Amino acid sequence: MRTTLPLVLALVAGPAGAAADAAGAVEAGAAGKAASAAATAPAPGPRAFAPVDEAVRDADFFAFRARLQAALARRDAAAVLAVVHPHVRNGFGGDDGAAAFRRRWKPEGRDSRLWETLAGALALGGSFMGPDGFAAPYVYSAWPQEIDPFEHVALLGPRVPVHMEPAAAAPVLATLDSAIVPLAAPLEPEAAWVAVRLPDGRWRLTALVAGD
Repeated sequence: MRTTLPLVLALVAGPAGAAADAAGAVEAGAAGKAASAAATAPAPGPRAFAPVDEAVRDADFFAFRARLQAALARRDAAAVLAVVHPHVRNGFGGDDGAAAFRRRWKPEGRDSRLWETLAGALALGGSFMGPDGFAAPYVYSAWPQEIDPFEHVALLGPRVPVHMEPAAAAPVLATLDSAIVPLAAPLEPEAAWVAVRLPDGRWRLTALVAGD
């Protein structure tokens, strides 16, 4: 079994990986950008972002991931720590290494955030990064380079309802399947709702310049 796979990437969470199982409220009828032309076309709609999981391409890694997922499910700290690389990357602050990993995640505690964080990342698939690396979740490894991850969010799963307001009883503006949509407000990691923008699908008059 290869032990050099940088699964630490699965622990680096960011806006690109923000789950939206509960759909966010949206701004209805977002206006297009002003332009010098006489009219602007409707803003682009949500971008499809189907799940990606390349683990099946390598039977050795596929079995390794399955064992790791089983260890996470039973909250087996010893089994998880056994596969942590000595120089594991723990974030962007430079406090790396196995000892720092243990201090940060406290895997000896059954209420550690490690269990849900890493299990959730692995459950969302991922991609191989070269011959000896695998990055998860797919919302990190397959995120389109041309889309700003700090201004967009991925809606995970089929038929995610987008409500007019942040309330389950609010009218549903759209139902989306695994898509990337622009944020309407800064992302709050602990918030129950995410504000997103949807195009209204209409052409708009943007200029009417008449001579004297």
